[in-house]
Order: sequence, then structure tokens, then C-alpha cells
Amino acid sequence: MPGVRRCVVDDYHLHLPFCDLLKEDKRTVAGLNTEVCAVQTPPNVVFIFADDFGYRDVGFHGSTVIRTPTLDRLAYNGVRLDNYYVQPTCTPTRSQLLSGRYQIHTGLQHSIIWPCQPNSLPKEIPTLANKLHDAGYATHMVGKWHIGYYEEPLIPTRRGFDSFLAT
Repeated sequence: MPGVRRCVVDDYHLHLPFCDLLKEDKRTVAGLNTEVCAVQTPPNVVFIFADDFGYRDVGFHGSTVIRTPTLDRLAYNGVRLDNYYVQPTCTPTRSQLLSGRYQIHTGLQHSIIWPCQPNSLPKEIPTLANKLHDAGYATHMVGKWHIGYYEEPLIPTRRGFDSFLAT
């Protein structure tokens, strides 16, 4: 079956991540009591979030001037979120995407948060990275954060990302 990974759980109780989602087919192989498990492989999730990106700046939206074959391939073979309404600056938009809440509900509706500025996405609000991490995903971020980093508990690796490479 496409998209299904096969794992074997034997007397040594070897488990793959997400084995709680499996369907069991008990068999005996070479005298061992073995369970053959079909595990649905979770999809890869990649968000590409760019500032100052025009609608027709990519091939999959009709650009004939800027060639974007890799982005086009990802868009045609994945899920596109074409109706996400952004704000005119990066902090409100990032806070919405990462928290799932309108920026008016996070207090980040006005402007960019600079490194020394004592403001942030509230610590009690989980991020998309927290939720994905809780579901067993490895989470990585490349780029700018801009939702608060004046204290260590606010940096990306404390907000659900396993790693962060700043630009």
C-alpha cells in the first residue's frame, strides 16, 4: 500500500514512532511470535513563509518572468494554502501562523518586535511547532523569528523547534 510503512514488532518489543496508530496482523515467523504492523506514515510538513512575496512571483501562480521549478513541484504535489490573509508587517503575520490566533488576540497586531524589545508571543500560547512536536514530528526553522526573543524561554528552540538557523 502506498504511504504505509511496514514494521515488525517481535519478542524484543521493537517499536517505531507512531506504532500506537497501527493495525496488527499476528503471525508466527521462524518459531517467534511476531506481530506485523501496518503503520500509516505521517506526511512531511513544510511551510514556506516569505516576506514581500507577490502572488505572481512564482511559477505555480503564473509567473513567466521568475522561474521557480522547486517551489512549483512542491506546490503541485502538496497542499497549498492560498487564502491566508497576512498583515503588512512580519510580526503580526508570523504570530498568526505560529499560534493559530488572530494577532489581536496575541497582542502582536502593531509592528515588528526587535531583539531588545520586551514583547513576545505570550509564553502560554503553544506554537504550531509545539503541536507538531507533540505529534512526533521533528521541527526545524530557518529564517527570522520576530515574535519575541528578549528572554531565553522565547527563542524558537524553546517554543517547539528542535533547531533554528537565523538569517
